[in-house]
Amino acid sequence: MPRDKTDTHKKIVTSAKREFLEQGFEKASMRKIAAQAGITAGGLYKHFPTKEAMFEALVEPTLKEYYRRDLELTTIAIQQIANRKFDLFRTASDSGNREVLDYIYHHFDEFQLMFNRSAGTKYETIRHDLVMLEVSGAKRLIEALQQQGIPTRKFNDEQLHILYSTALTPLFEIITHGYSYEKALTFIDLMVDAMNFGWEKIMNP
Repeated sequence: MPRDKTDTHKKIVTSAKREFLEQGFEKASMRKIAAQAGITAGGLYKHFPTKEAMFEALVEPTLKEYYRRDLELTTIAIQQIANRKFDLFRTASDSGNREVLDYIYHHFDEFQLMFNRSAGTKYETIRHDLVMLEVSGAKRLIEALQQQGIPTRKFNDEQLHILYSTALTPLFEIITHGYSYEKALTFIDLMVDAMNFGWEKIMNP
């Protein structure tokens, strides 16, 4: 009987994730991945043309969904500002941070790969990229506040980058050090406090 390509692909993905988590992208062995999946190295390249393509296949869907969720949360917050529901805006921000944490822990291997095992790939700048994602969202929120006549402090991109780098540090540390979900919950309040402090500065010029 011909080999089930779907089953083989699943075995490759499982083997690749294990190898990347253990060795990191640069030291990961395609031959070892193939052997653990029970195929030849040549057979492996029929599924993934390069090691980079394999790593990308493991993490890109998770990262795209993270970006989509972040955009959705920002859009909800902008709608609440437009409706002058500022208390809901603050509540949504706090609950959004918890939602982000839950999403990360449902895809913890993928975030571990991006944060700790991605040297040599385009994902090695993940910390900077996620900070810039928040900076972009913050600029949209500030514009929404200004449209409602709410005075805001003027921050340039570099200042917002520093602000969000500081605010996101607890989250990045949680991922980098692989804390348990229970322990992460004790740290996420630090991120919420840091973000609330930043918005107090933005909204009180």
